[in-house]
Amino acid sequence: MTQNKRQRYSLTDNCNDDIKKKKLQSTSLFSSITSNTYKSSINQFENLSNEVIYEIFEFLNVYQLYESFFDLNTRFRNLCIYSNLPIEINNQSLSKSTFQRYYTNLILPNKHRIRSLDLSDPFIIDFFSLSTEDISKYFQLQTLILEKMESGYLENLLTSLTSLPNLSSLIISIGLGSNTNTLWNLIFQLPVLKYCKISSEENTYLGFLPMSTHTISSIEHLVINSKLDYTHIDAILSYVPQLRRLSINYLYTYYRGGIHVLPFASNNLTYVSLILDHLMFDQFEMFVKNYLSRIKVLYISSNYDSTYLNAEKWENLILSHMSYLQIFDLQHTYEIFYRNKQKIMYENIFQKFTTPFWIKRQWFFAHDTNFGSPLRGIFYSVQPYKRKCFTLTGESNLDEHPSHDKTIFDSVHHVIIQDERMIENCSKYFPNANQLTISDQRTDRAKRSTIISIDDIIPLIQLTKLTIDYSHRPFSKVIDLLYSTPNVDRIVLKHLSLVATDYFPLQHSEKFRLVSKHNKIKNVTILFDYSLRNIQLLMNLCPKVRQISFGISESYLESTVQFFVSETKKTNWYLSSICIFGVDTVINEKLKSLIESEKFINDYSIKIIGRTFYLWW
Repeated sequence: MTQNKRQRYSLTDNCNDDIKKKKLQSTSLFSSITSNTYKSSINQFENLSNEVIYEIFEFLNVYQLYESFFDLNTRFRNLCIYSNLPIEINNQSLSKSTFQRYYTNLILPNKHRIRSLDLSDPFIIDFFSLSTEDISKYFQLQTLILEKMESGYLENLLTSLTSLPNLSSLIISIGLGSNTNTLWNLIFQLPVLKYCKISSEENTYLGFLPMSTHTISSIEHLVINSKLDYTHIDAILSYVPQLRRLSINYLYTYYRGGIHVLPFASNNLTYVSLILDHLMFDQFEMFVKNYLSRIKVLYISSNYDSTYLNAEKWENLILSHMSYLQIFDLQHTYEIFYRNKQKIMYENIFQKFTTPFWIKRQWFFAHDTNFGSPLRGIFYSVQPYKRKCFTLTGESNLDEHPSHDKTIFDSVHHVIIQDERMIENCSKYFPNANQLTISDQRTDRAKRSTIISIDDIIPLIQLTKLTIDYSHRPFSKVIDLLYSTPNVDRIVLKHLSLVATDYFPLQHSEKFRLVSKHNKIKNVTILFDYSLRNIQLLMNLCPKVRQISFGISESYLESTVQFFVSETKKTNWYLSSICIFGVDTVINEKLKSLIESEKFINDYSIKIIGRTFYLWW
């Protein structure tokens, strides 16, 4: 992509000049202080008024503020302690000793200032017990994130939350073995809750909920990020008559059952997003007729039933039951059994989405075909397109006649590339993407292009999360990718080809050295069958890692844990947290004995939640 095009597609900054200047000052000061070069720069801030300093504080999270200012001098310490600025507690992957100081000095005396609290770390939860005795101290709390929590403790906590006067947003993850009916009811009883996102481990079934007889929730925006049976929608909606926005990320059904119209439900739904799995069109149609009479925005991802590709069915349904619809975003995945014959058939089907009905509303579509087995196609909306995730699967009808202008998908934050060949000559551009998932399962190495410029479709400099699934590409390609994505702070490694890797020359290459020195990766998740040498290679490549997660390995689990423990004792690592998933009772006891026998550092904590082992020091 040319420089002019890069400028054309760059992000716009809506901040005014004064805000930009203050943000730049605060960022510059934070960088200088944390790099121990602040003495020459701090003097220029000493003469600023408290009001101006508080404005600068607004651009730092509470941990940055604590690290930068708390120990500078008495004045700045008092400004931190006695500020009226609200506090937002996020998961920073801090060491245990660092967090204890941070909690004691700044957080504990200021519980009344906490506005947002992220308890996704299983050890941080213990500091914020939120017991019935002190729950009233969190009277400013508006947003609460609860994950990796034992089910019994979670029930007690939700019961206590009913006394909070401002808790309007709840993000919660339900673990295996939880009583989902009890948790649902406790959530629905929170008095001022407006937004709720509920997930479950390993996408497990959330269970059956009976129809409400008297419980009425104040929730207006509900996100269900788990399996939900289609026949249970009516029961959930019976608790939330004020619901305006509904998202369900795995809606399915075991049988061709229906739903019932609720006599007391209010049709307030104006925004609906559904990911459907083998749900028939007539079942979805029934849901539309019962509940979507006021719908304005509709996102649908479907599969299996080709009726979702029937333009006339959609026209009739929209005209008869969705007359307020403004944004219609459809994505349907279909299988192709006879490529040439069915390609013509589908082309004829897709042509029916180009009638005046669709053109008048400015609803346009495209279709891609992948190269996998079985062969699949995706029919999807191009305009308006407001999804946050886009899967680049294969050849597109948009790309048959490439032009110099790109089709811009500015709502997309996560791009999934299933076949790297699709990057070349791609007519799509994702200017706001900050997450990339890239895979390569092909074995035809000789046919691959030696250079594939991902930067032509994604500005790599702004990526912060990277998921890699390279089954048949050398590890040097991973290094090349990390070299081009310097701001990535989290990587997920689904598969790496490390069998024939020559470790010594690889680690002494110039590019390996540069990536190791400059990358910002703090969190690593390993999902492939690793060896100890693999772990050592990754730690040398990403020495700033604070938290690492991996599964069990029959041959290398104990040696890997022993490696982390021994290296922590003798080196100045950033690593302070290990997560091991898929463990059982026997492995848990072995890990505990190993850590104790290695005479690990004095202050460490172990937690076991479900089948996951956590170690923090």
